[in-house]
Amino acid sequence: MTKPGRLIAIAVILIVIGAAFKIRSDEQGYITYMGGDPAAAIPGLAARAERGDMHAAILLGRIFELDRRAVSPIADRQKAAAWYLKGAQLGDLRAVHLFINLRLGEGASISPARQMDRCKISIRLLNMAAAAGDAGANIVLGSMHRDGNRCVQSSILKTAQYFNEAAKLDPKLSSFIDKFVKTYKNIARANLASPFPGTAERPTPAQALKEFIAAAPSLGGAGRGK
Repeated sequence: MTKPGRLIAIAVILIVIGAAFKIRSDEQGYITYMGGDPAAAIPGLAARAERGDMHAAILLGRIFELDRRAVSPIADRQKAAAWYLKGAQLGDLRAVHLFINLRLGEGASISPARQMDRCKISIRLLNMAAAAGDAGANIVLGSMHRDGNRCVQSSILKTAQYFNEAAKLDPKLSSFIDKFVKTYKNIARANLASPFPGTAERPTPAQALKEFIAAAPSLGGAGRGK
């Protein structure tokens, strides 16, 4: 895994685990998962998600995407995408960057023209989620701009601004901007107060989610999560 990939994974894990500890301690799916058995936790978490628990839906997405403690058949990107979409439908803004990060990782399997279409849509949706208050979307965008990729050009200033925004939204992520400013000493802290580098207006979480849910099919869609 590349350094940007590791940073994104660490940020997402912090956010997801933090949410998991907020739910009822007597929920069997969560107890089983935290006990180290993701595969056995899936039925309980799925039932919880179907009853409207957005945190359970997001955690199921993480299990199906990359939880290596489960046996190999558990890894299923289509099911991961389905549960992330379910999380968005239930109102979890984190689902936007989790779903998009998953789909952008499939770039090698689609045509260059399709990749560019996905990039344009993905960056627009990530910026909406970031502006609406999702720290994870800011970390993903900052990491993209730091190194540059097929979706965005490299920009040290934008990287710092996105990381700074993430730290404001979630103090646990302050190490991202602290380390970055130390590395790039030409980025003055004053520059970080510049206008948000994403959307011109800051949408509400509900607006960002509505746009994402409508656009999800163009990013690869998702099958059922069960």
